[in-house]
Amino acid sequence: MFSYKKKSNLYKIYASAWRTHKRGESPDDCQDAYKINNTNNRYAIADGVSQSFFPAQWSQILVDHFCLSNKEIINSLFTTNNWGQWLKPCQEEWDHAIKNIVDNKITENLSINRNRYKSNECAGATFCGLEINNQNHKSIQWRSMIIGDCCLFHYRKNELLRDAS
Repeated sequence: MFSYKKKSNLYKIYASAWRTHKRGESPDDCQDAYKINNTNNRYAIADGVSQSFFPAQWSQILVDHFCLSNKEIINSLFTTNNWGQWLKPCQEEWDHAIKNIVDNKITENLSINRNRYKSNECAGATFCGLEINNQNHKSIQWRSMIIGDCCLFHYRKNELLRDAS
C-alpha cells in the first residue's frame, strides 16, 4: 500500500506491506517475499510457487535484486525487457545458496533435496516490481514489471486509474 504527501516540491512516498500464510499452514510455510526500498523508490513482491524447489529463497532473491540493483540495470530491464540478462545473477545467487544448504546439511529431507538439486530442479515465483519517480515537481510517474499472475492496481480517491496486470 502506498500513499504520498507533497513536501518541498517533492513527493514523500510512504509504503507498507504485509505477508501472511495460507490457512492450515504455519507462518514458516509462506514462500512469498517483499521488499520496500524508499531510498530509490523501488518496491517488489514475489509469490513463491510452493511445489517448486526452495521457492522462498528464490522469491527473496528476486525482490532484493529488483529493489537493490543500480539504476542502469533496472533501466536496461525496463527498456529491453531482457529478463534473461536480469535473471542470470539471481539464478547464480539462488544456485549458490541452495548448494550451500544441501552441502552443509541445513535442511530437512536431506537426501530428497540433494537428489532434487542434482537433477537441476528449479524454484518458481510470480513477481511484481514497481519503481516510482518523483523527481518531476508536478507529478509522480511510475513503471512496473510483472511476471506471472501478479496484479497491480492504481487507485486515486477510490477510482481505478490503471490496471497493470
